[in-house]
Amino acid sequence: MTPDRFAQLKVLLVEDNPINQKVATEILRLGGIEPKGAENGLEAVAAVESGHFDLVLMDIQMPEMDGLEATRVIRRELGLSDLPIIAMTAHATEGDRDKCLTAGMDDYVSKPIDPELLFQAIGNAVDGGGDHHVPISREPAERHAADAAQKDFPGLNYAEGLARVGGSRELYQDILDEYCDFYQDVIPEFAALIDREDFTAARKKAHALKGAAGNLSAMDLKLAAEKLETACRENDAGQARSLLAVAEKALLQLFDNASNLKALNG
Repeated sequence: MTPDRFAQLKVLLVEDNPINQKVATEILRLGGIEPKGAENGLEAVAAVESGHFDLVLMDIQMPEMDGLEATRVIRRELGLSDLPIIAMTAHATEGDRDKCLTAGMDDYVSKPIDPELLFQAIGNAVDGGGDHHVPISREPAERHAADAAQKDFPGLNYAEGLARVGGSRELYQDILDEYCDFYQDVIPEFAALIDREDFTAARKKAHALKGAAGNLSAMDLKLAAEKLETACRENDAGQARSLLAVAEKALLQLFDNASNLKALNG
């Protein structure tokens, strides 16, 4: 499987978080794929029903209709039993993998996305096995990350994040800035949800914050959001408030990193 072969694929990328959508799109472009986007399961079902796709990359937790239900509809109601569907989710347990496969998905890729593993899964899904390595140049990323390592970017694995988008400093900075803008007001939004004890909405917000932070390799924020998600799942308001303070500190740290990186990159 070569990048030229990937370029022929018509891929539907189903992802509700705009940061994750952008990261996944840029990774797919490394392999020559220009995906069509959908923001939830309902949009995915409508897109598959009205157009032809060779492959669907499906997030799990989404509004309107989640990825599991969308897959079941595509399989049972639309009758598309042969359309490859690969799950993309921040969950990584064996039980979650089983749920994906039971719903009718063909494979499972964890977030944060590893480009090589994603292309391997795509190749397996559309060609049924073999070596599907897509050469992704990481040398510029590694060289620049080594220079940047002389600076202090606490909580951020810059080398990993840069490599995820093919070594483009401009693109990584773009996505990082977009993340910071998107989540500028997330802490008071969280606090309001916790005060109302709307733990379902708070858990979903923490899950989205975690997944997008992972794709940026903002590891401190990813860990804080993961713990916050657990507290919300357990309806523990006291613990959630305590962990929200930790998440706020990690988020402010990321804001500083974004500013410092921009200055470094000129």
